[in-house]
Amino acid sequence: MDYSALVGWIVAQLCETLNWPKATVIAETWYYTAVPEDEPNFKEGLLNFLRKLEREGIHVEKFPTRSCLLTCTNCEDRLVCAKCEKNMMRLEEEQVDVALAVKSVWLAMRREVDVVVLISGDGDFVPAVVAVQKEGIPVVIAAPDLGGVSRRLRDAGARELELAPGIRQCMRYPSPTNGEAPATDGTPLAGHGASD
Repeated sequence: MDYSALVGWIVAQLCETLNWPKATVIAETWYYTAVPEDEPNFKEGLLNFLRKLEREGIHVEKFPTRSCLLTCTNCEDRLVCAKCEKNMMRLEEEQVDVALAVKSVWLAMRREVDVVVLISGDGDFVPAVVAVQKEGIPVVIAAPDLGGVSRRLRDAGARELELAPGIRQCMRYPSPTNGEAPATDGTPLAGHGASD
């Protein structure tokens, strides 16, 4: 995936939707995530991905995770693996949503942004979306599939952007002949080579 190209695609969609000049640029792009310390294989893959984003000029904010025991929703007993009899765990992100919400509202209040594009479907962002919009800053909710976006978030009055077409356009597919990545609509993407 060429993430810089995807950011460019999002800007082009915003220019069209918000009637902005075609010369509009994104000043900053941020990616917020949690990095699990106790899952070394997953952690290494995630860190490689985050380094790639940083090389493409995307700011990355990393937060911790915590392990939580899974419990039965009926009796609240701990769930145990039937095969190995260990407690079942899941990782939860800490601070990611709050940090992203605070940053969005802070930038809107300081008039440091013209628009906030939130790539998430999480309904927990509704208060932040409402607060940013109260500051007069438009919010665009973007997701690969808008059907997976929380109804509460979709009802918050933000504009919506389906990312699937942009993702398809910005995918890098190695070509056996020249290593270039053709766009799915048949138009060549100049300078977009095979994936790292």
